[in-house]
Amino acid sequence: MEIKETLMNRSFSVSSSDPYMFSLRIMEEISKNTKLIEKTNVYETDGPHNRSTVVFEALELIDDFSRISFRFELLGEDGLLRANVRGGLKLRIDETGFFSQVFSDYYVRTIFPILQKISEDRIKFFGEKIDKLINE
Repeated sequence: MEIKETLMNRSFSVSSSDPYMFSLRIMEEISKNTKLIEKTNVYETDGPHNRSTVVFEALELIDDFSRISFRFELLGEDGLLRANVRGGLKLRIDETGFFSQVFSDYYVRTIFPILQKISEDRIKFFGEKIDKLINE
C-alpha cells in the first residue's frame, strides 16, 4: 500500500542582487534543522547574464514506513530568484500476506492521523523559515 499526500505547494519570486548566493543561503538555513539531499547545483554565466539552478530536498524520516519531504527548486536569473516549494507525506507498506495487510490497516487508521499532525507542524516550520528568509 502506498499513500502520497501533498502538504504544501508554494511559489514565489524575489529580487536579489545575487540569486545564486541567496539560494545557497536558503539551502544552508534549511539544512540546520533537517537532513538535506542536494539534487542540482548549477551556476552559469555568459557575460552579462547569470543563471543558477539549485534543487534540493529536505527529508524527515518518521519511521520505517513514512517520510515527509520538501522539494525546493530555486531558479535565479539576472537579479531575480524564482522558487517552487512542494511538500508531501509518503507512506509505503509492502503487503506480502495477511499479517502485513492487518498491520497496514491498523497503521492507516491509528498512526496516519498522528503523522498528519506532525506534517502540519513541519509545514508551519518550513513556511515560517521561508518567509523569514525572503523578508530579510
